[in-house]
Amino acid sequence: MADLGDVQVVENGTAALQSAVDSVKSDLDDVVDDASSQFSTQVDDLRSGFDALQAAITAAVSAPSAQTLTAISASVSALADDVGSLADGVASTC
Repeated sequence: MADLGDVQVVENGTAALQSAVDSVKSDLDDVVDDASSQFSTQVDDLRSGFDALQAAITAAVSAPSAQTLTAISASVSALADDVGSLADGVASTC
């Protein structure tokens, strides 16, 4: 997730953003595989949040604007909240 927050789209372009998203997707797939049975609600939220992020990125690549870039930022924040929720759930079982 930190990789997404560090991407400088204006300076590095959308390829840098796509690279960060690919990295997050790989890590997210691992988490989903490990946690899906016990934390299904949080995992579903993660999947939905990631899908929303991908949609926002697709929209920004198709029609770059302040509005579409703001949507990416909002999606990253929402996904970070979803990750936090899962982390809290896992921590409560330890």
